[in-house]
Amino acid sequence: METKKAELDELATKRIKNLTKSVKQISKTEPQQITQVRIKMPKNGLAHKRASEYQGQIAKQSERFEIDTSLVLAVMHTESHFNPLAKSHIPAFGLMQIVPTSAGVDVNRFLYELDEPMSPPYLYVVDNNIEAGTAYLHLLNDRYLSAIKDPLSRKYCMIAAYNTGAGNVASVFNADGSRNIKRAARVINSLSPERVLEALQQGLPYNETRRYLKKVLVTEKLYI
Repeated sequence: METKKAELDELATKRIKNLTKSVKQISKTEPQQITQVRIKMPKNGLAHKRASEYQGQIAKQSERFEIDTSLVLAVMHTESHFNPLAKSHIPAFGLMQIVPTSAGVDVNRFLYELDEPMSPPYLYVVDNNIEAGTAYLHLLNDRYLSAIKDPLSRKYCMIAAYNTGAGNVASVFNADGSRNIKRAARVINSLSPERVLEALQQGLPYNETRRYLKKVLVTEKLYI
């Protein structure tokens, strides 16, 4: 038995040497350019596996709509934990939990000039859902909340608005509870990003949104 094992070991060693020699010869005659892409993923194995399935689509839509990939991943992680068939009680659908009659309508108008909700079957298609969710983040950042000058303050408001709407975010900063975002922006622009975050965490009308804001910000660090 030991003799046979020694023979097998010797054969394996010869094969490795031959393979190494062949690779060196190929590299001399046919130089190749190797590109490596490193993507930060969380240490949690299940989250890593699920997130990696959608990395290509997320990268594409993030670049298209100029939203950080880490933020899209954090929103998706928080909203559905990467379950493409997720459905909430609202109801919201899919990976990024799109509400057909609110964000769905806004994105349909923006992308397709359709004044109608998105259907659940449409939102259960992975590519459609990632496009819709990232486009909605873009609308919040570049349109609805564009009067907020500081990018970090705007980001905090954008995350909260993704969950509860820009009007509820505005009500935090308007003394009379108005949902007018332009009035709120004037107050927000007079504050530091740290004070804006503090105001949101203390003043948002729903506990769910306060928890959501905190969770997305913590989760985003896993993907930076």
